[in-house]
Amino acid sequence: RFSENYYLHYPKVALGHWPPLFYLVQAGWTLALPPTRETMLALMAVLAALLATTLFLFLRPRAPPAYAFAAGLALLLLPLVRDYSAMLMADLLSALLAFLAALAFGKFLDTGHARAALGFGVFAALAILNKGSGFELAFIPPLGLLFSRRLDLLKRPAFWLPVLVVALLCGPWYVFAFDKMKNGFENPQGIASSIHAVFYYIPRLFKNLGIAISALALLGLYWRTLSQSLRRTSFSPGQNRPDGAWAAMAALFIGVPVFHCVVTNADDTRYLLPALPAAIALATAGTL
Repeated sequence: RFSENYYLHYPKVALGHWPPLFYLVQAGWTLALPPTRETMLALMAVLAALLATTLFLFLRPRAPPAYAFAAGLALLLLPLVRDYSAMLMADLLSALLAFLAALAFGKFLDTGHARAALGFGVFAALAILNKGSGFELAFIPPLGLLFSRRLDLLKRPAFWLPVLVVALLCGPWYVFAFDKMKNGFENPQGIASSIHAVFYYIPRLFKNLGIAISALALLGLYWRTLSQSLRRTSFSPGQNRPDGAWAAMAALFIGVPVFHCVVTNADDTRYLLPALPAAIALATAGTL
């Protein structure tokens, strides 16, 4: 009776509309804690804390400790993060997984190791199994290669390993549930919808960050990636390349809004959450 009543009030959402990972995380959480409103909100607080801590750990070797701590605190104080820390939604977990995926790909850009590529593939697959918007991570490899000037990595089998990992882990679910979730990937008005999305998402991204953080993020984007890439047209093995970690941060920061400007059928600022840790990281770089 409850299920019928719920479905009548929210008919477009059913099991299969979203992928299963967030359901599984909630189930695991309530195996240890009672399934109450308070404990579920505690889960969201833990996810927000993990996201801020991961940002701190990323910045700790690259900035003074006070800067890294301030960056984590600034992330928690952003309006979008505060709002979705107080809701039982999958978006914070998406942001955490996307950030971890970007860190793994940054390591791959620096080392070319298959283990790092595998890590990117696993985190990307988990993000896609959490929400369909996880496909935004497909922008990280091409943008990361361009920002780091590592086009030579295209020739390595390890570069293509994440494609196999995502296909194996995510393919069965998306084949099974695609009919239930395909409306989330439709762009109903084509180019007109994408143009509208540009004027929707980009101003809201910078409004959420604020003027100061936005300016510092753009400065960090320039100094850590664009300026180094523009100064050189190629790199030999003995030359210093742009840091792969910063190239991956730039790819995540740019790739998230680009994805939602191309693949969109709804205006919703929560889709920008995965770009925020990268923006704060770049803003920290802009202060150094």
